[in-house]
Amino acid sequence: SSSHAFVLCILSALFEVSGAFDNGIDPVLELQTAQRTEHLAGVKSGLMDQGSMIFGQKGKMLHGRFYDLKMQEIPSTISCCPWPDDCAVVVANSKVVRELANGDTAIEYALPRLGCAIAVPVLRSDAERRGLSPEDMMSWGLETTL
Repeated sequence: SSSHAFVLCILSALFEVSGAFDNGIDPVLELQTAQRTEHLAGVKSGLMDQGSMIFGQKGKMLHGRFYDLKMQEIPSTISCCPWPDDCAVVVANSKVVRELANGDTAIEYALPRLGCAIAVPVLRSDAERRGLSPEDMMSWGLETTL
């Protein structure tokens, strides 16, 4: 998203000015800092957008798990492979303005998230009652998303 890109651009500039890039910046530290920055701004974001920007490589496809792991485990899931020569990416502009949480749309944006935050504990309780193990529930990938 554009907000993730903006945060990472500012962080990169700050890291560059401070000399942090001279010794190589830890991508996990960069990821943590980006997410904390967004959380401080009131955006409860995940890690996929920032992680894709941090771990991505020019001309390659990225595969990684950003949703159900401890942050230190993410780099072990990252793999990149060359982009196939016979494939192309098509970018289309729908010209629809996206407003997540501005004015009247703030409630519309927040309600589904609130519904999920309420539903997860109910589903977890029901899953436990039915005998699902915590490992089974971890496979849902919801531990760090809400």
